[in-house]
Amino acid sequence: MKKITGTPSGKGETKYTPHNNFFLSIFCFKRYLAILLKRILHPQDAGALDLDNLQIERGITITRGGRERQPDIIATTTWRDTGETAKIIFLIEHKAQNRPLALFIQLLEYMASMFRKQREERGSNAKLDPIFTVVVYQGKTKVYRGATSFRELYSTDRRPRFSGGLPLDYECIFFNIHDLDLDGDDRESSLGPIFFIMQKIFDLGTDKKGEILEKLFSQGKSLSREEWGKQIKEVVEYILHVHPHITLNELSEIEEKVSLVTKRRQEMQMLKTYAERAADKALEQGLEQGLEQGLEQGLEQGKKEKMEEIALSLLKAGSDSKFVAKNTGLSLRKVQSLKKGL
Repeated sequence: MKKITGTPSGKGETKYTPHNNFFLSIFCFKRYLAILLKRILHPQDAGALDLDNLQIERGITITRGGRERQPDIIATTTWRDTGETAKIIFLIEHKAQNRPLALFIQLLEYMASMFRKQREERGSNAKLDPIFTVVVYQGKTKVYRGATSFRELYSTDRRPRFSGGLPLDYECIFFNIHDLDLDGDDRESSLGPIFFIMQKIFDLGTDKKGEILEKLFSQGKSLSREEWGKQIKEVVEYILHVHPHITLNELSEIEEKVSLVTKRRQEMQMLKTYAERAADKALEQGLEQGLEQGLEQGLEQGKKEKMEEIALSLLKAGSDSKFVAKNTGLSLRKVQSLKKGL
């Protein structure tokens, strides 16, 4: 097993909160950002945009109180279903707190700065590329109770005749990470473990810690080794920064336990598959009574040659000799002999 590594809380520089750092470490990759936007946007809009060719923009800053601030993510794309070349800009902010007034002021400041930059680059009479603001909420308070439009922040809804549409009508595309269905389609996403830890990070301080971590690593094991390898370092560092009481050893032990369980499940599934192919009536009846009892009964009914074929397949998959002998009915000596012939 590859040893889990990470940076414990308090080491290294932290530009923002651990939650914000984690969000940026994952969604600064265009492929992952595209998956997130496809999940957030209406399917018709997501299908019309060329999200597979997103571009991440840099260099937009605003100055507030003598300090420069940058938007979390700015991504640009174009419409896929038309011949237009005009850019569509997404201004994406990740928030872990209910501070709607500060949020909308911040978004408007960013937008003003971005429009100003467009004007400086193109001239005062040039048309501007539209900016759509997206807010991804991941707070400890799972139900967001703040405003998602400027209208909700005003003391009155009454509009005089001279009022225009903005800023009264300004609203953002709001997405609460806690609304993800991780027992449904969202679990199958290549970002399933990322979405899961974003939902559950605050619950790791409760007595559900062990259950959550086991489920996290199980979801990771459902991905390809390459995909999970890209994510696990960021996930582990995120956990260690938010919950210093959790240790690397603890995470490694849970990961090893999940790896063993996953391997055994794969082995049993392989046995079941081979048994179903080679089984006669007795085996089928045994499987109906339960894999654990029926498998032994069914395998005893099978032919010796078929058992050796199953044993060879398990050995090639990395199963140990004792496990193969126990589940095929072959003697340990026979299994070891087969192993030597590989």
